[in-house]
Amino acid sequence: MRALMTFVVAVVFACSAFAAGTTDIDESKLSPEAKALKAKYDEALQKLQDEFATELAALQSRVEKVEKTSAAPAKKNWYDNIRINGYMQTRYWARDYKSTSAELDDFGVRRYYMNLIASYEKGQLVATYAGAGADFREGANADWENLFVDYRPKPEFNIRMGLVPTLFGLDTAESSAVRLPMERSLVSEGNLTLGLAGLYAYGPSDLGVWLMYDTRPKPHLTVPIPNNPGLRVDFTVHNGQFEKTDKNDNKNVGIDAEYFTNWGQFGASWLDGKYTRTLTGGSNVTEPRKAFGLNFRAYPNMLIDGWGFQGEWIDGEWLGTDRDGWYGQASYHFKGHPGVAYTRYERFDPNDAAANDDYKGLHLGYKYSLTPQDDVTLEYCDGEVGDKTADELIVQYQRSY
Repeated sequence: MRALMTFVVAVVFACSAFAAGTTDIDESKLSPEAKALKAKYDEALQKLQDEFATELAALQSRVEKVEKTSAAPAKKNWYDNIRINGYMQTRYWARDYKSTSAELDDFGVRRYYMNLIASYEKGQLVATYAGAGADFREGANADWENLFVDYRPKPEFNIRMGLVPTLFGLDTAESSAVRLPMERSLVSEGNLTLGLAGLYAYGPSDLGVWLMYDTRPKPHLTVPIPNNPGLRVDFTVHNGQFEKTDKNDNKNVGIDAEYFTNWGQFGASWLDGKYTRTLTGGSNVTEPRKAFGLNFRAYPNMLIDGWGFQGEWIDGEWLGTDRDGWYGQASYHFKGHPGVAYTRYERFDPNDAAANDDYKGLHLGYKYSLTPQDDVTLEYCDGEVGDKTADELIVQYQRSY
């Protein structure tokens, strides 16, 4: 708009110069009639110039007012910074468990998560309401999974407090919406139907405070991506009772460190604390809950064309026994095709002092994306607990929103 006004002013000056040129006439050579005619048109021309100058000034004032108004940022509504998202997993789960009478072949809703995220300049508030199938969580009731606030005094520093998801390792810390295998590794979460409890058997969240330092260019991404290198370290103090209030005077402490490269990530996690559980007779017992883990991940197509890799090892003590486990995973991502084939082999020993109780499982699966929000996955697991079969066949549909 300013360029247009400049052009108009230039035209005015040119016209004025032209008009001035027309007045350079030797009036001594004009007849009285010609002098009178010239005076008449000189007066009319001056009047038009004065009117044009007045209207041009008024136009300039209006333009400046509009520019000032448009330059002011629009006032945001309170709901502009609120997002709602989540996902649901529904499946048919055929199980051949010879080690337990609790085996079930059934249809069910395995997980439902709804996130409400309210962002502000220095952080966010996150509330996640979750529901799950009958063999996930104590009592399988829908409840709050996450309910925390973030405060970021600087982009690389974050203070997180409330009911917070853990950053221990890979499997436990990652959302089930993006993980390829149907379930977390047994050393991470376990399988309560088989009577095997992992380190985070009752969910990945706990009540406490997390102090986080992240040097990546994009530090707040929930899903790691290539070419976002840097270090992420967090220190936590929390109850150690999952979503429940503390039942003892001991607080759990933990440190998680992950280094992200252009091609993947690797890291270590450490946890030390106490956990209080209720025995069959109704009495409480407080026992150590501690673990140390190592992990790595190579993003798809970064080391070998089409392939991605992941692995994790955890050793610890909880629920009264020393236990450890590990897994290795490979995935192949088809070019020009929205499908991923994957395999995972895992081991879990729930009691180092006991024999013939360890779990071994080979998972073979294929995930097909119908749309960016809709996935269908087929997975078969050839599993064993000791010398008894623990096979599974799962067909799952996932919808994200």
